[in-house]
Amino acid sequence: MVLGLGGCEHTLTVGRGGLVWRCAVVLWLAAGVDAWAQEGTPVVTDPPVVTGPAAPPPAAEGTVIKPEEPAPSQPDKVKEWPRVDEDDPKKPRDEGTTAKQDPPTPAPLEAGWTPVRWSDAPDVALDVGEGSMELCEAITFPLGLIPSVGTVLGIVAEWSCIIPGALSVDHVERFHGERDGLIWQSAVALTAMKLWRDLTRWPVVIAIGAAGLAVAALAVAAAVTLSIAVFPFSFLYLPVVFTGVLTGMGVTYILARKVRKTVAGWIFHGFHALLTPKYKNDAQRLEAQKTALVRAPMNVAERAWFLGSVAAGVDGEHTLMHLIPVVGPMVKAWHHDTALKDVLRRVSKEEFQENRESWTRVDATISTLTIIEGTTGALAHAGLIAGGIIFAGGTGLAAFQFGLKQQALPYAVAAGSAGIAGMVLAGGGLLLLGIRELAKMSEPVLIPLMYGIWPDGPLFPKRANVVAAPKPEQPVVVPPPVEPAPAEAEPAPAPAAP
Repeated sequence: MVLGLGGCEHTLTVGRGGLVWRCAVVLWLAAGVDAWAQEGTPVVTDPPVVTGPAAPPPAAEGTVIKPEEPAPSQPDKVKEWPRVDEDDPKKPRDEGTTAKQDPPTPAPLEAGWTPVRWSDAPDVALDVGEGSMELCEAITFPLGLIPSVGTVLGIVAEWSCIIPGALSVDHVERFHGERDGLIWQSAVALTAMKLWRDLTRWPVVIAIGAAGLAVAALAVAAAVTLSIAVFPFSFLYLPVVFTGVLTGMGVTYILARKVRKTVAGWIFHGFHALLTPKYKNDAQRLEAQKTALVRAPMNVAERAWFLGSVAAGVDGEHTLMHLIPVVGPMVKAWHHDTALKDVLRRVSKEEFQENRESWTRVDATISTLTIIEGTTGALAHAGLIAGGIIFAGGTGLAAFQFGLKQQALPYAVAAGSAGIAGMVLAGGGLLLLGIRELAKMSEPVLIPLMYGIWPDGPLFPKRANVVAAPKPEQPVVVPPPVEPAPAEAEPAPAPAAP
């Protein structure tokens, strides 16, 4: 139309007749040019003057890009999930919001080791922690026989065992329990338990011994005084008094040991549960397992310590039947035997990943030690009970004689003879309690040796690192549906010339 208008403007200077004819021809030509341009026919125009390279305009979001053209680069754009409402997936979300990403799925451990959760993990953690203390006491026991220097070295070594004990407790909780803790929580709990154990071990033993000696000394002084002032044969009742002293020492030791162990468990569980939070999800559990200092496969030192701690600490279930005299030690030994064999098999299969074919040596060692513990405990109870009966009978004879207010040699002889037998029985009971403690002290040494502290592979194998969790898939923009381009129509024929 520009050409037409320009032609008409040019003919204005010619005349009115030429104006009409030329405008008609030029308008006809302009209409044909416009039709060709709309149908895709290229129009040849003068090229624009380029003064420099011009950057292409940025492509808008959702722009359909043809295959022959490169995709526009958007390195700084944050990709988003498809904007879908969480409550109604069919309802689009507001612009500018992103969808919530699911947490990554935890990856398994390498070397085919998958931690198995134990329902009794808190009790096993207590057993391992307390077993570490008893294992260290068993190792340092010979040092106590050396005066002064040996005692100091033994004390230092026992307190140093808190570190490996805390590592063992931390391993059980991280891989088999429900608590996400660090080493310091286990160390604090074990330190509190160690303080209680030390305050109730030698001080209590010394107090019991001092009380027994004091009672015996008073009895001797009273017998000598009565023999001089009242009856010449009053000293014959001294064995009865000694029987009572030995019986009282044995009974006090048994009760004190029971209270000591029970309160130690309460202290450990209380501190550990107070300081250690529980896992929130599997991702947190995996992260805690990645940072564990002790993890599969254990080296020879960790393996030996863990076996010794389990052997020394596992004590079986606690029931009221354990409090029954004579029968209680046998029932306790049976529970101890069953629990120790069960935990060792669990550790072998789920911790060491070993398919052990023969358990004959291990089971025989456990059964022998538990039978010794149960038998000696039952016999010790029987001896102490017998000593108590003799003490009561001798005391009754002495009261009866002094009630007669006259010399009664047969009563004194009978009471003295019974007192000597009571001393043997009560003293034997104390000796059997000592043998029982020695048998229990040998468990953390003999049982690991029978099981085998040397692993089948290298002594210090490579750590089984946790496979990094896969990164979540990056959200992508879902472009709008691309409609196919309409087919190009055939160009209309040019209008014929008039």
